[in-house]
Amino acid sequence: MCGIDLNLLELVNDSDGSAFENRRFREDAEHAIMKQQRALSRKVEAAKREGRTLAASRNYQKQRIKLAKTHRLIARQRQDYLNVISKHIQFGRLIQMVRDVFPVLFPLPYALGQEIFNLSVD
Repeated sequence: MCGIDLNLLELVNDSDGSAFENRRFREDAEHAIMKQQRALSRKVEAAKREGRTLAASRNYQKQRIKLAKTHRLIARQRQDYLNVISKHIQFGRLIQMVRDVFPVLFPLPYALGQEIFNLSVD
């Protein structure tokens, strides 16, 4: 049995004393996002000055895609970090369960160790 606590300083604390830092991916990319949003705003102003719609402005569309890619990168970093944390917690619980239920198996045979190691969280 494992208790998991979510908080602001460390993202996850569990009852075993493990703590995972709360990585701030948005803060790390904040400068790039601000720069890209300013550029996007300038593209909007340029399109209005020239009397074009935003759909017809190729530079606006290119900048919009760059900004979207940066936001997608941050979302993927967050998702990957959560997957790493959940795999770590799951793997640790599985090893503990196997030790408790089958103490004869330790040290693990190579094939079983590889199967446990290759578990994935989907």
